[in-house]
Amino acid sequence: MKPWQDVVVRPELLRVLKRIAIQPVNGYLFLGARGTGKRFIAEHVAAELLRIDDVDALEHHPDFMVLKREEGAKEIKVKQARDLISRLSLTSAKGGHQVVIIEAIDRLNEESANSLLKLIEEPPAGVVFLCTSDREERVFGTIRSRLVPIRFLPLDTVTIQQELIGRGIKPDEAGIAATYAHGAMGMALRLVYQLDTVTRNREEAFRLVRVLVDGNPGRVVSELERLAKRCQYAENSEQAWEDELLLLQSASTTIMKQDGMRSKEVAHAIVWAWRLLGTAISPHLALEWGALKPYRDPQHRIPTFIKTLFV
Repeated sequence: MKPWQDVVVRPELLRVLKRIAIQPVNGYLFLGARGTGKRFIAEHVAAELLRIDDVDALEHHPDFMVLKREEGAKEIKVKQARDLISRLSLTSAKGGHQVVIIEAIDRLNEESANSLLKLIEEPPAGVVFLCTSDREERVFGTIRSRLVPIRFLPLDTVTIQQELIGRGIKPDEAGIAATYAHGAMGMALRLVYQLDTVTRNREEAFRLVRVLVDGNPGRVVSELERLAKRCQYAENSEQAWEDELLLLQSASTTIMKQDGMRSKEVAHAIVWAWRLLGTAISPHLALEWGALKPYRDPQHRIPTFIKTLFV
């Protein structure tokens, strides 16, 4: 694949990205929702910086490195950070740039972040960091302040639909995928091959939100247990929760227009559940807080287990 082939972003962002590939500074932080193409586009920028004509050949280039979580891990470990530091102590194999993609830099733990801080602040000559994150608020401030933020804003539904049609997808299928993609081209490409599942899951999300809004304790506990188990036993539990919560957010937004205050409480609980992803606390608890009356005491609107994390 040639650099910039199949890249779909807003025109103003594409201009910025192409300038980066010509005259980079030490480090960038690509910010945006999952599926907006941050990692995919970082590879295209890397290919331009390393002056190679095939993005797929990046992994074999001696001056290209990737730092990300090991399979099954929740954090980027300090040993991985130290291995990167050691590798960057060597000069460029080709005499040009060395490019490091740090995928989900918000997953650095405190020890690994501290190890990389000096390197990111004052990298060796020619080193460029291209970092990605879905969760800006979780990136350590000391790291974030040393990177130039580049924001990947959602695309409009029509743009995504037209791009899918241009890739041979039927217009009606492209329209459904674009509608459910939340402005993310990568998400749309994934959804277009799962439309039956997407439709079923969306219907299930509406049903579950209505159960939460109704607030019957027995039904709420039972339905949330089913949801939690479904996510727990998925191949990637955290991604399963993300997918479910995106659907719940969409459903709650629609229902909130019809059902005022009570549905707003549930919508807030879904947002808190989203923020709990990747922490030691299950999103399941935030959903229960929003739906069960004992947690809705006006004097204690945010339970302690959530307040200690975010307030």
